[in-house]
Amino acid sequence: MKNIHSLAPAFLGHSLTQLVSTIEMQGDQFLKEQGFEAPSRICSVLLTLNTNGDSSIADIAHSLGLSHQLVTQRINLLIKLGVAEEYAHPEDGRKCLICLTQKGKKQAQGLLGISNLAGRAYQELFNELGVDFERVVLQVNTALKERSISLRARDLTETKRKKTS
Repeated sequence: MKNIHSLAPAFLGHSLTQLVSTIEMQGDQFLKEQGFEAPSRICSVLLTLNTNGDSSIADIAHSLGLSHQLVTQRINLLIKLGVAEEYAHPEDGRKCLICLTQKGKKQAQGLLGISNLAGRAYQELFNELGVDFERVVLQVNTALKERSISLRARDLTETKRKKTS
């Protein structure tokens, strides 16, 4: 059976999804080896709460550039793990705020050291590959926000049409 890799880079999203899956799987294993009990996908939310203090889901979502729904799922997991809790906003009872429990604060402090080690390991990987992958990913994201794939493809089609006319 043929795979879509022969159509690369048109299926860049597929390749990146596979990469994210590998990073999460290896990240979970790394965290487990370091004595951290939560999955890697919740680390950014945990550290955001640790840095910013009590926050609404909307504020966390905005801070991380994630959807409200995704942050809600991650917050629910943090609450289930006993590292965060939810309470009514003191000035607006319609809103809820999320805060870290004592267990959550302890987990976040440990995660800071673990994150430093993981960052150094990724830097070693980037050096091995000869590319600052994180910087490239950020550049690609910015470039696509400024000019979408649709616009780029349209420009290529128009350029090709002008050359053949």
